[in-house]
Amino acid sequence: MWECQKQTGRVSILHLALILLTWSSISFGEIGDWRKFYDAGLSAYKANYYDKAETQFKKSLDVAEDEFSRSKYHSQSLYQLGLTLHKLGKTNKGIRFMEKAHKYMSKAEGKDSDQALEQLEGIADVRLESGRPQYAESIFRILLKLRTKKLGAHNKVVVATRIRLAKTLAMLDKNEEAVELIETSLKDIKRDGTNDKYLAGVYEVYSKLLKKIGEPKKAKKFKDKAMELRSTAKAQSVLDASKDDNTFKLVTTAGEYKEPPGFLKFKSTMINKSYNFSEEYMHSLCKNKKLFTLVHHCIVYWFKSSLRTHDGVHPMAILKVIEYATPDSAQEAYKNIKSSVNPNTGLNYEWNYLVVNGSHMYWLSAMCAFSKAKWNQVLTDFKTSFTVTDDGNLSKLNCKCGGGCK
Repeated sequence: MWECQKQTGRVSILHLALILLTWSSISFGEIGDWRKFYDAGLSAYKANYYDKAETQFKKSLDVAEDEFSRSKYHSQSLYQLGLTLHKLGKTNKGIRFMEKAHKYMSKAEGKDSDQALEQLEGIADVRLESGRPQYAESIFRILLKLRTKKLGAHNKVVVATRIRLAKTLAMLDKNEEAVELIETSLKDIKRDGTNDKYLAGVYEVYSKLLKKIGEPKKAKKFKDKAMELRSTAKAQSVLDASKDDNTFKLVTTAGEYKEPPGFLKFKSTMINKSYNFSEEYMHSLCKNKKLFTLVHHCIVYWFKSSLRTHDGVHPMAILKVIEYATPDSAQEAYKNIKSSVNPNTGLNYEWNYLVVNGSHMYWLSAMCAFSKAKWNQVLTDFKTSFTVTDDGNLSKLNCKCGGGCK
């Protein structure tokens, strides 16, 4: 009797091994199909062909749902499709896909896995981009808790997450807690030798928060420190587009940044029309290789509407002001950007208006949550404030949401 059971056990094990071997060979074939569609989607996404990316990610999702349901492959397809939908102006649907993707990744790889944590941060980014910092706040709190437990309170990634939470809290006027988080982080940032550009950005946020809570002298001190750090040669190495490509460099002898004529008028007009305002000097958006060579200064301004669209999104416009070493450098950058225009989707599927005046480039953009009428009003306000004429003397590029440029 025992011998019979023993033989049956052997047969069962051999049978199971055969099943697993067969399943494995099928899986590798299906993974190949999934990878083909997924990689094609990533390539299209990186090239700003969001409509093509959507098609490819949907194909990869079909394979994943059939063969690897709720696996990390299923999660990756859902997540990238969600990001793509966000770029196409379908933010609510995109977020639902991304949240579902994170749920699958957490179960497949663990909620504290690098993949799951990166997806969680990506969801927070989309929440911020769509003008919903109140939702991003709760995500950053979860992210900070998980990363602290996994990596320790003084880890660079944890410190960076804490700073991101502080910046989000500042958007929500939770200034006292934001100050506490930054002060907790500053010792770690200095000890670890964080680059000057990053530290300057933290000082800038800290300065604004200090001013809001009634400490103007201390606020001025840290504002001055931020300006000092920006002028150092160390910032130049940070802002190189890559170690192998020296086409994008910060010129450190440019002197202090000064807001261009017309900006205060534009800022005042937008604020009077219920837009919330924020800014950051040498933000990561300034590192775009398309902006090209010899940059003196770059500053990014955000104008987020306090009014919601019908699907709950706060539309946001972004103005990048870039000052180049010479007018010729500004024109080179303009030609470089113009050459990357897609005839069907423009620069990035969003509203974009770019103009070069002397050594300055002004790049105004907005998400597709802006209606055509709303975008045209913002554009009119911009042109009026900066005295931009419609004649042919200036290099200009005007791109519509989901369409080409002229």
